Amino acid sequence: MRGDKKYEALRMLIDSGSVKNFTDFFDIINKTMLKDDLGSNTVRINSLLKNIGGFEIQEMFDLAELIGVDPRKLTSLFVEQYFEEKLRRSKSQINPSKH
Repeated sequence: MRGDKKYEALRMLIDSGSVKNFTDFFDIINKTMLKDDLGSNTVRINSLLKNIGGFEIQEMFDLAELIGVDPRKLTSLFVEQYFEEKLRRSKSQINPSKH
């Protein structure tokens, strides 16, 4: 892949715990590179950035393989992000003036 060094850097950051969510991926790689390498499109990547719960299982496995990280680690990262987003959404619904 054309971004092997970037994916390797991303893998090391995920393994070290420095990458906490999907948005952090784009500090290392760009959306165009990821969408091309996954055979996806920018609309889909942007949708996942807004709602991590939209990831399909196969997409997570494909992404994990691309990065070279254990799929369980990636899934765990995304599940944690999902619950954080859900908590933020519920708080903003309770207190809509504090966005």
